[in-house]
Amino acid sequence: MNTRKFAAVAEASDGRQVLFYIEPEGDRFIMHQVLESDLGQIDLKVTLKVGDEDALYSLVTTFDRERADKVVAEVTKIFEDEEQ
Repeated sequence: MNTRKFAAVAEASDGRQVLFYIEPEGDRFIMHQVLESDLGQIDLKVTLKVGDEDALYSLVTTFDRERADKVVAEVTKIFEDEEQ
């Protein structure tokens, strides 16, 4: 069993929590950034081809309020653009 840490939760400045986790998919990895909203659960996914798996798994443990705020801002921007 792989014991690497593959998920982390960070709280944004507005109090919402963002779940970050890595999902292996063949020779690529999917970085999920999940946020709850009034519309439901929003999952921003980035597919990565990574040479150094350990570095990617280490990265997820560094996500903090600053990264969570970026996810909240991006989701807010997406929905503001949809309303226009």
